[in-house]
Amino acid sequence: IYLLGIAGSGNIVAGSRLVPTTKPHLLSDVFPMLARGAPPRDADLYEWTRFFVVPSLRMTGGSSQAAGLVLCGLLEACLRLGIGKLSVVCEDFWPARLEQLGWSVIRLGEVLDHPHGRIVALLIDVDGGALQSTRVAYGLGNTSALAGAGA
Repeated sequence: IYLLGIAGSGNIVAGSRLVPTTKPHLLSDVFPMLARGAPPRDADLYEWTRFFVVPSLRMTGGSSQAAGLVLCGLLEACLRLGIGKLSVVCEDFWPARLEQLGWSVIRLGEVLDHPHGRIVALLIDVDGGALQSTRVAYGLGNTSALAGAGA
């Protein structure tokens, strides 16, 4: 499932992807050691991958509003689709950032020194509280990030 941020010009400027954990995915097939060899799988558990915002919409020293829209859209899509949990392989700064947003995060194993940086696997609970606190953190009010997305 691809979630895309599309500018008024029609250009893709941000996005992310969800992959069912019942099929091959990054944590199960490439980095199982990040989950102590036992990556979780379930019908309502999806892997969150490929989070991006184009450089022109990023902020130095903080998270941009475009990033906030993607995070809110991610949570909204999960809630609409009945996805209760997310797993993710990410840089080791993400757990603290997500916890500051009010997300419930469980580290599945130890941090791994990887050629592209320090990475960790997380299990994240998806709930309305995380969505609301993320909206507040980014000043997005109660407007759906999925408006016009057809989801």
